[in-house]
Amino acid sequence: MRPKVLRPRMEIALPRRPDPIVPFSRLERAAIQALAWELAPAFPQLEGLADEATPGRVHRGMSGFVRRTGLAQSASGRGRGQSGLFGSVHAVVSGLAQPMSFQFQLRRGRLVGLIADAYGQDISGLDFQNIGFDQLFYLDAADRSRPIAPALYRRRDRSQARADVVKAPPQKTSVPVSAPPPVLIQSSAAPV
Repeated sequence: MRPKVLRPRMEIALPRRPDPIVPFSRLERAAIQALAWELAPAFPQLEGLADEATPGRVHRGMSGFVRRTGLAQSASGRGRGQSGLFGSVHAVVSGLAQPMSFQFQLRRGRLVGLIADAYGQDISGLDFQNIGFDQLFYLDAADRSRPIAPALYRRRDRSQARADVVKAPPQKTSVPVSAPPPVLIQSSAAPV
């Protein structure tokens, strides 16, 4: 009789269920709009790309995150343009002692991501979908902070569908509205 050989049980790898893609937070959208404004002189196409950006996966770390954009998967082929990290927008974020920085990641001129860095501060307990922020600023050529006007990043988000905008119900007027009186139209041509 042969000895029984025990074989290890093979584990079946189930496909990992992807996390749902959440919409851009108010902070992310404000940073995207501010970065597009800051970089407009060097990259005029960024304002349009920033408005068209759709949220992608978020990769969080202990002191920052990378938010991929929907444009990262579109426009296949060889594009032209610069690649790298660009911008110097910072936000004063609730729950952090120091500001958080934001940069665009471009690949061949396409906007592929939003990079956030809290300079070593722990962000693991922060809820970025509901987090508050007070101010946005950028660094000029001399590394001085310059405030960004709130009107710039509080404008309506053009990447959202119009149906998402809540319209106020029509107001009832207390003054009765009646049709205007009829108008008699006369010919102004002189007889010949």
